[in-house]
Amino acid sequence: LFRKPLFLLTLFLIPVIVCGIRFSLIYKDAILRVAIYTPSHNNPDSLEQKIARKLIDSSNHTINFYQCDSPEKLYQDIIENQASCGYLLPKNLEKKLQQYKDSNQPVLKSIRPSMEKSTLIIDEIVYSNLYTTLAFDLLSNHVASKTGLHDPDTLKILYERYRKGEVF
Repeated sequence: LFRKPLFLLTLFLIPVIVCGIRFSLIYKDAILRVAIYTPSHNNPDSLEQKIARKLIDSSNHTINFYQCDSPEKLYQDIIENQASCGYLLPKNLEKKLQQYKDSNQPVLKSIRPSMEKSTLIIDEIVYSNLYTTLAFDLLSNHVASKTGLHDPDTLKILYERYRKGEVF
């Protein structure tokens, strides 16, 4: 059986074909494509750009985050069904998140053609990335309002222990 050249050629081609198919699958074939626009895309140190980069790096074969050059391009991709939904991250996101603690005004804009369950899960992914930047400030404000105590150093230590799972 191993002396037949056609059989040997088939044995060598199977791994090559499998690898070719595997590497030909790119994230453009993802089930959900999500457009992100940040006005400060030239500033890699801005919070909005860091969050956008983190989301883009978390792309997989199911959800693909990608960055748009303009809000118009984001809207166009959604209208043309190139993207399932999109997010406009505002300039000075960190400042707006600080203001959110007091005003509860919306911080970012979510654009979608309809309220589908598949795109609602993306909200959770995006908001969880925002939450990590807001969580400690919200906690310290809550503790101060409920107890009247304001000890940020001790609270920070406890918060970090909780985040690392060292509480119990």
